[in-house]
Amino acid sequence: MDWTVWILLSAVFLAFYDIAKKASVRNNAVLPTLLISTCCGGSAFVAAALLFGDVGTLLHPEGWVLALAAEVGAILMLNGTWYIPEEQKMYWLIGALVIDLILVIIGSQLWKKANRLDPASKQSSVKFFLWNNMGFIAAVVCFLPVVILLLANKDLDAKTKKIVTVVAVIALILASVFSIDFNPVSAEELAEAQQTVGNGSVYWTQFGKSYHLDPNCHTLMRSSKVYQGTIEEAFEANRTDPCDFCALAQE
Repeated sequence: MDWTVWILLSAVFLAFYDIAKKASVRNNAVLPTLLISTCCGGSAFVAAALLFGDVGTLLHPEGWVLALAAEVGAILMLNGTWYIPEEQKMYWLIGALVIDLILVIIGSQLWKKANRLDPASKQSSVKFFLWNNMGFIAAVVCFLPVVILLLANKDLDAKTKKIVTVVAVIALILASVFSIDFNPVSAEELAEAQQTVGNGSVYWTQFGKSYHLDPNCHTLMRSSKVYQGTIEEAFEANRTDPCDFCALAQE
């Protein structure tokens, strides 16, 4: 598509955004409205990037460091070091937690992707466990202290404390679920797959979890779109399970 078309589309969407923003702040509190709209827009952008784009070009796992910065910001608001008017504190705390959540999830997704490209060895079970659960550890580190401080805080407004605590607990649960690698791959499994496939191509589908050695495998016939690539690319796409029909039969 010609770049001028993209410019025109961008201008149209920006115009709609500006109109919607002005309408939303009319007769409403400006700061909370803009904060919530920014958080929602950021969430939609991250979701689209995770679904369609290469998030590695957006943010490296150092996103965990930025998530920690958001957590520190929330803690400074709670203890009063960073002064926020009481009537605005709830919105600022929720905004910091949402940003924290987004950054933790991005960092964890990138970490899991990196582990599939260069997995840890199972020779050291402790290292293997810690390496593949680093995202969960980061989620706990980035949210549990805030939850504890919220529960222990006696100066915060009761309504603000209740709402922000619920948001923090939900964020902790979501960050943990999205950060856990439920199907970790070991260096031995990748090496075995590389030895089996060699320099040949493998095939996988959009929603399946297996890679296939035969492009005519009957299990692929049910899919409208089939991807082709190296075994490393299949592992990067989280297709780490050999097909029970065409892959295991050739091992």
